[in-house]
Amino acid sequence: MSWLKRKLGSVTPEISISVKDDPLEIGRGMPVYEELTGEKLERRDIFVTCDGEQRKVKIDVLRSHFHAGILSADLPVVVTTDYGGEIRYCWEGTVSEVVAGWEAAPLQSYELQDVKRMIREFDLPE
Repeated sequence: MSWLKRKLGSVTPEISISVKDDPLEIGRGMPVYEELTGEKLERRDIFVTCDGEQRKVKIDVLRSHFHAGILSADLPVVVTTDYGGEIRYCWEGTVSEVVAGWEAAPLQSYELQDVKRMIREFDLPE
């Protein structure tokens, strides 16, 4: 340490650290997890309120029931996730908005490969 004192002279080095803690954003009384994108819906909990009852459904079930006319387009939906044992808010909207977001999401690379394979196998037009 003596070589450092010779270099610095009488100046003593100081290290200071400051930590900024942003306030937690809250949505529907829950901490907000992330901004939701369509491709992440498969890994999130989707709650649909129908006839005053809230039901948890998977995106595939929600989509098929919507297209079959079982679920109305304007039913309210809340999307959450379990993050470290805590329920976190992701998004809310209607059934039609969730289905549209899912259907507009880009395909994963393996899904795209499957689609191309099926087009070749079944001789479908691209």
